[in-house]
Parts: sequence; C-alpha cells; structure tokens
Amino acid sequence: MKYNIWRISIIIFTLLLTACNGVVIEPSPEPTLELINLQITPELEHWLPWVSQCAQSIDSIGIYTEIRTQESLDVDQTDLVLKLGERVENDPYVAVMGYEELILVGGSETPIDTISIESLQGIFRGEITNWGDLAEVIDQRIEINQPIQTLAYPQGHILQQRFSQSYLDSEPIQTEPIFYSTDEGLSEKLGENPNGIAFILKSHTNNGHKIISITDMGIEATQQYVLAVTKTEPQGGLKQLLLCLQNMQESPTNQP
Repeated sequence: MKYNIWRISIIIFTLLLTACNGVVIEPSPEPTLELINLQITPELEHWLPWVSQCAQSIDSIGIYTEIRTQESLDVDQTDLVLKLGERVENDPYVAVMGYEELILVGGSETPIDTISIESLQGIFRGEITNWGDLAEVIDQRIEINQPIQTLAYPQGHILQQRFSQSYLDSEPIQTEPIFYSTDEGLSEKLGENPNGIAFILKSHTNNGHKIISITDMGIEATQQYVLAVTKTEPQGGLKQLLLCLQNMQESPTNQP
C-alpha cells in the first residue's frame, strides 16, 4: 500500500514538473517614455530646475527643452509653452503656474529706498530728470544735484511691455534709457551709472542690486503671471507635470 502511494506521488510530481516546464512566461513590456517638448523664455530659465525635479518624480516622462524669445514661441510646434504675461487670443489652452514680481532697482548712489507710483511715472515719462527735484528727495532734505538715468530692457522686450502695463498705465517709456537684456547686463550698466534706476524680475536680483520699494502699490499690481500654454487640455504625464509645478510654487520655500 505504501509503495503504491509513493508511486502515485512520484507520477503527480512528474506531471506537475512537466506542466511547469511547458509554461512560457512573457517578459513585462518596457514602459513607454512620454517625451514632452517644452518651449520656455529666457526670463523663466530659472524655472527649469523645478521642471526637471517634477519630471523626475513622474514615471516614464522626459523633457526636451528649447529656450526661445517670447515672440518666437509657437504652441503648434511643441507640447508645452512656459511664458510670462497674459493670455493672448491665439493661446488654445492656458493654465497659471505661478507668479513673478517685477520690481525697481537702483544704482549704489541712488538717493532713495522708496518711491511713490506718481514719482516713478514722472521719472519714466521724462517729467522728472534730476534727483534733486524728486518729491521723496525733497521731503528727506537730501542735498543732491544729479541727473536721473533710466535703464530699461529694449523696446518690444516682454519685460518692458510688462513694466509699461503695470507701472505706466500702458504708456511707453518716454525717456532715453540705457538698454540691457540680462541681469548681468543690468549689473554692469548700474555699475557705470550709480545714479540710475531700472526694473527687473525679483527672482533675477542679486546682492549688487538696490531694491526700491513703491509705497502706494501692492504686490498684486506688480505680479506677473507665469503661464503654461498647450494645444489641448493636458492629459497623462503632461497634466501631472503641470500639477507638480503648480504645487511647487504654492510652497513658500519654492517661490521665485
């Protein structure tokens, strides 16, 4: 009896082993990489580490980045555009990612730390041309007789457009400014013109820039939208990427 049970056990084991050897195990398919093409403006290059960090946190997506001027952005040639400003008529689908702040800076010999919006407009409209004639300088009884040199991004640059809209009631700058195109260029020009006054994104400032606050203008008026533009409503990895960027900007430690 024991012998028969042993023989039956051997037969069952052999059948099971044979069956297992006949099973073909299909390999798991490799995950498909979703490549997201991104166009971004030079003013927002400092957002790229955040874009990279978000991309790394999402499975199976990669980012190909092109840095383009605002004028050359083309949502029809890419998956995602990140730009500064406001939605324009031909933007198909837009979402706000966060904000940048456009601020005033001055050279090392600029006699003020604060200014009213009225005085600022007087300077960039060419109505006040000497620091000694500025209301804030007169009120503080500062003795100075120096011409005011304005500095600005070139005409047509997005930051000059945003400055005119935010600070000058959409009027153009009416002085003859010295032009710069980068924060390094601005630092150089302010070094050469220590009595100069200019504007820049707060995220581009450095220790060499003297920030001039505006007494009667809230931060909401100086904030500039950072927009994500896509051809259609984002789905999949692209949607996850945009949600991650939005969440990062809501964190106080990640504010530009």
